[in-house]
Amino acid sequence: MKEKIDIGIIILHYNNAEDTNECIESIKANIDTQSYKIIIVDNKSPNGTGIQLKEKYQGNSNVSVIINEINEGFSAGLNLGISLLHSEYDPSFTILSNSDIHLMDKQLNHHLNDEFAKSDFAVLAPMIVTPDGRCDDNPIFDIWYPRKNAIYDLKYWKHRLFFTKLGLERIYLFNRHHNFFIKKHKQKVYINRKDRSPGIFLKRRENVVAHGCFLVLSNKYFNFFKGLDVRTFMYAEEDILFAHLLDKELVSVYQPNVVVYHKGGSSIKSSFKVDKKRKIFSYENYIIAIKAYLSLLDELKM
Repeated sequence: MKEKIDIGIIILHYNNAEDTNECIESIKANIDTQSYKIIIVDNKSPNGTGIQLKEKYQGNSNVSVIINEINEGFSAGLNLGISLLHSEYDPSFTILSNSDIHLMDKQLNHHLNDEFAKSDFAVLAPMIVTPDGRCDDNPIFDIWYPRKNAIYDLKYWKHRLFFTKLGLERIYLFNRHHNFFIKKHKQKVYINRKDRSPGIFLKRRENVVAHGCFLVLSNKYFNFFKGLDVRTFMYAEEDILFAHLLDKELVSVYQPNVVVYHKGGSSIKSSFKVDKKRKIFSYENYIIAIKAYLSLLDELKM
């Protein structure tokens, strides 16, 4: 029989052990329940930090470490942790976290239960505080990612990748900015962060696109899905997740009472020291992700 727990937390680790250790310490220092389990998924870190973490937390009843045989990317890596967690435990809430997250909320379990009683949410997004003092990363967008914008973005990233490989990215961006040779996208679909009132991030909202660095999934979510959609290696996970929620008429909530701090970007920076290589890797995966998103929209007839 599975052990009932309040919260299961899955941390996706890649290379940066300092971030992962700080994430765990922030959870231990602030979480308001002793009924929790942390599972670290090491996504085949080439620097051996996964093995170091496994040795460090060996014997810790609250922390387990999985060493993945290959780097499966964001969604598949987290799904490995979800599978282990749900095979041994029955958590009320499953949290998917980047390793560069610090938990700041000292009433996490209370806030999650309170919100679930109100909305029966499938996915909850917290307020995200960033190093520059902003708190506007969540929600990412106020509406879903339309097909026509995805098609436009696909062309943009293909062009940018092409010019980056030639070493001409700055010229491409300059021409695009000044509209010399490239028509800019005229339709404004999303509300830019700078156009939003700061007070809007202090207000709870429903059915918005949540940032993937820290997601809370309730058992309502797992009534429909076993984990995340694995058609991408990285990027667009939030848009794909939101499309699935819309299709199943499930509720996503932005709840600013739940607060985390996000350092940002350390894993990919640790993978590529040369800026051009990092850009090419990112742009290639943007293209793959957008194609996957468009494929999902076709499947869901959206």
